[in-house]
Amino acid sequence: MPMTFIETIKLQKDLMYSDVVAKVLTDDGASKDNILDGFKWIQEKATDKDVAMIFMSGHGESDKTGYYYAPVDVDSGNFVSSSDIIDNEKLTRGKLLFFLDTCHSGNVVGVECPNADLLIKDLARVENGFVVFTSSTGSQESEEDVKWHNSSFTKALIDGLKGKAVHEDSKKIMIEKLGSYISRRIKQFVNNRQTPVFLKPQTITDFPIAVKR
Repeated sequence: MPMTFIETIKLQKDLMYSDVVAKVLTDDGASKDNILDGFKWIQEKATDKDVAMIFMSGHGESDKTGYYYAPVDVDSGNFVSSSDIIDNEKLTRGKLLFFLDTCHSGNVVGVECPNADLLIKDLARVENGFVVFTSSTGSQESEEDVKWHNSSFTKALIDGLKGKAVHEDSKKIMIEKLGSYISRRIKQFVNNRQTPVFLKPQTITDFPIAVKR
């Protein structure tokens, strides 16, 4: 079986990080309330010295008002909106990396939305910054294939974290290098049908997320 994102990050314990603490929501546990509680859990746990990461995969919708993630209780009319995500995560201390693997995911930060500039400026004002990786733009589908044993985005992300996105001659995987690797790899996977989004406000300097084992 292919590795999951959390399994990949846990390999960084005692390498990049002294510890890796995770909260995982899958299947019936991924309700809107539980997801929002998960955001609050990160706010409570993360300190100024930590690197917090959120990885969300599933189904996403987008319209002119923004992006909406579909939790397990979506049939009851529940969605996790882009404002739910951004407003909650602006309160997180330390560095925050957000990975979103759904269709139309670029609209979580306003890509192709009328108020895109305002959203991006809002993220840049966060004290320690909010770095975003999404699998596609707001108008695109996010592709998957059984031969990848994953979506194109998650496969590229995990491959990059495991060492394919190392920075020059070092063993460090820097976030900017990871962003460019994901973009290049996904375009190879799907023949340019999908364009991932990488957003790092200029207030944040490049930093390592992992070390090649």
